[in-house]
Amino acid sequence: MYKSIEQSIQSTDDIECDIKRKNELKFKLNFDDEKPAKALFVFIAGLGEDNNEGYKEKISQFLVEEYQVAVLMVDYFAIGLRPQNGAKFYMSEVDKEILSKACENINMPLPKDFLPAGELNQQQSYAVCMAVNTALQNAKKQAFLPPRFKLDLSISVAPANDEYLNFGVMQAIDIINAIL
Repeated sequence: MYKSIEQSIQSTDDIECDIKRKNELKFKLNFDDEKPAKALFVFIAGLGEDNNEGYKEKISQFLVEEYQVAVLMVDYFAIGLRPQNGAKFYMSEVDKEILSKACENINMPLPKDFLPAGELNQQQSYAVCMAVNTALQNAKKQAFLPPRFKLDLSISVAPANDEYLNFGVMQAIDIINAIL
């Protein structure tokens, strides 16, 4: 019979950056408790529909029933780097500098008080982007810019759970810890 178990364990601290882990590692194991599993299938969520819990559950159940495997799904370190998992966009001082220089490069300098001091939260960042977009649309209508012109922007992401991006090292360790 199809069974699902959720677990939380203490995972590894980031010894490379000397950062203590604040959150427990959560994972889910799905299997058939009446048949021995032939293999362990590790489901590593990406950016698409596979982050939808219902979708993941259906795939997991299919794999367990059709191929007689156990399925492991890990909420690995920095999974909260995705907006659907709680990450927030913001505009840092560096992002604002990139925007200012990009606008200067197309002879559309931003007014002096256009960008408030400090980091901008998600709502403020969205408002700035919308204002710049409106100015770009007007410049295109007046033929100051080509119709297909696009301005490159930079936006920072603050992951949920006070985590950070570390190029997959902690994520890999979390998956190994969940397997163990």
